[in-house]
Amino acid sequence: MFYGNTIDLGGDLERNTAISGSCSLIDILGQLRRNTAHAIMPVPKTEPIRIPSPEEVLEAQVQARQMEEEAKLLLPIVSFSESDSLASKIVGEGKKFFDSALRGLKEMGVRIDDPLELLIAVKKLGANRLEQMFGSGERDELFPSRRKPVFMTDMTKRTMDLASKLRRESADEPRLDGIRVLVASTDVHEYPLMLITHILHAQGAEVINLGPSVESPKWLVAAAIEARPAVAVVTTHNGKALEYGTELVDEMKRAKAEFHVVMGGVLNQSVGSEMPIDVTGELNKLGIATSKNLEKLPSLLQILVTAATN
Repeated sequence: MFYGNTIDLGGDLERNTAISGSCSLIDILGQLRRNTAHAIMPVPKTEPIRIPSPEEVLEAQVQARQMEEEAKLLLPIVSFSESDSLASKIVGEGKKFFDSALRGLKEMGVRIDDPLELLIAVKKLGANRLEQMFGSGERDELFPSRRKPVFMTDMTKRTMDLASKLRRESADEPRLDGIRVLVASTDVHEYPLMLITHILHAQGAEVINLGPSVESPKWLVAAAIEARPAVAVVTTHNGKALEYGTELVDEMKRAKAEFHVVMGGVLNQSVGSEMPIDVTGELNKLGIATSKNLEKLPSLLQILVTAATN
């Protein structure tokens, strides 16, 4: 499945419905024309606020089913010339990536004619590392893969524009020169990492971006022991903030790792069959600082680091 535009969603539920609907419609049109057998993934309108309820997920699915009927009527009059041209360019860059990855893996000693060995090597490296090593884009430390996209999507461009805006708004924030910061996402949400990296980098911090899907606190602590950051900034959106925070603190104690932790994003926790509840206070009681204001993040980091040195 392809995820739709969740970056532009906000507190206006009707606006969210329109944005999600447009993404589903385009996806459906593409599937009707050239079926790839991937699932349509309509985003429930409450996605940016909390984990959607089963009823809200069903509502989005029912709307998408009706969109499929409407899309069948639209298909004959829609032009795909622009998308076909872009697709051709993307395929060309993809082949460059493919050839570069095979050459590089072979030079690393991987037997690329052995499907299982190749699969294991690729899995262990991970998507971000693979793109960092063999991708087509120019080197750029401000992107999660440390490469600038060859073809920047609308969502990536919007995120970069927002990053520039936040950098301007945080220009008067304290400098963080010489402070090493580890950033990571507990889930697949990659764009918040781009915003955090841009803001902290602009204020002089040395940023180490672990990327998305750092699902295990043990992974984060192991990376921190190696990188020795002053602060780890963790963004989370999938209703497991308290669970992750608790396990992270426990793992830090077990490994005798010392660094400050800041968590942000959607700081809630699923509790049984109930809807997720805000757990900001519980995280603070664990000794984890929390932030819901990105442009003020440098101030929070300076306070934490300064307090530790006094």
